[in-house]
Amino acid sequence: MHYETDYVDKSQTGFLFFLERIARSHPILYIFSRFIAKKINFFEKEFDGLNNINFKKKVNLLDIGASDGVSINFFNSKMNLGNVIAVEPTKDYAKKLKKLEVDNLKIHNFGLSNKNEKKAVYVPEYTLFKKKLRLIPYTFYDKEHLEKVVKKNFFLCKSIKIVKIYLNLKKKIKINSSVDIIKLDVNGYEFEIIKSLNKIIKKNKPIILVEELKKIHSINIYLKKIGYKCMFYNIDKKKIEVF
Repeated sequence: MHYETDYVDKSQTGFLFFLERIARSHPILYIFSRFIAKKINFFEKEFDGLNNINFKKKVNLLDIGASDGVSINFFNSKMNLGNVIAVEPTKDYAKKLKKLEVDNLKIHNFGLSNKNEKKAVYVPEYTLFKKKLRLIPYTFYDKEHLEKVVKKNFFLCKSIKIVKIYLNLKKKIKINSSVDIIKLDVNGYEFEIIKSLNKIIKKNKPIILVEELKKIHSINIYLKKIGYKCMFYNIDKKKIEVF
């Protein structure tokens, strides 16, 4: 099953959606709200669709774009996790992942792609009292796309800069266990990563959770060829439906 989640700035509904919009309106509010969300294990509403899936055994998770571990904490609260493989190319977040209280956690401090490369990406940067704060979850491969997202989300702040950084990406990742769930949150590079994981996907047939929908049609066509069905979680109806 290929399970899609909703777009990044529409991850809640009703009053929670209003609170989320406020939290994303300024970098300081965003950093604070993310800290609180991690502490209370609060995550994006569309991932509640996991409640509709019955796992009868321990679940091995491959989290690509694991950031600071907020998603791993959420998965750990929802299911009986076995092996957890976290892929996170930024050094600061890789260090934070080491502090997670999760058993059998393996951290890979690099990104994935369909080829080995050093890839330019773009990150919003906010300066507070001469200290530069990078909003790593908003790392995008497409600068123009990021500029639109920043303008839409952080509407109370006009002093955000877009800076270019480089990430080390690898074509292959060594995994010594089966994989039951792949979570992908890499802001537009999902298709390339899915192609790099072709052998793992064909062998294990894991549930693939894709958060960014920019290349959904290409991903859908690609995965259909190996027996996948594209589905999404309807937040209003609280059930998983065919895309």
